[in-house]
Amino acid sequence: MKRIILTSILITFSLSAFALEFGDYLKAAPVTAKIVLPITMVPEMFTDSNSILPGVIGLGLFTLPSSFLLYNIITENPEGTRFWRTVTIYSDASVGLALAGSGIYLLAGGSFGAGDGWDQLIGALFVVMSAVVFGGVSIDTLPYSFE
Repeated sequence: MKRIILTSILITFSLSAFALEFGDYLKAAPVTAKIVLPITMVPEMFTDSNSILPGVIGLGLFTLPSSFLLYNIITENPEGTRFWRTVTIYSDASVGLALAGSGIYLLAGGSFGAGDGWDQLIGALFVVMSAVVFGGVSIDTLPYSFE
């Protein structure tokens, strides 16, 4: 009987620990993805020296601001969440604009490398990736329930 009462008390406290609504968890899912995905590049950064610069850019522009944003979401800090939401909007928008501009440049016939024929495919991939990043920017503009 004591275990049942203790278990029910623990479940009640754990469910009431965060006053976040269901929509807050949905809005925090892309933030979590922006934290985790650049971290997956770290093992490749040790083996391939060409991936160090994109990995550092991904960690600096996606992982750091999103980590601070997620921390403020979990602690339900409205001022910190508002500030870091603004920072992530600007950092994501800058990455999205860089991806879109690079993609359009490659699709228009420019070349970053030897011009070996992959430029059109990479340009299209950059434009698609910029659309995904701009989707994250639009989600970051929505306030959370505790703000």
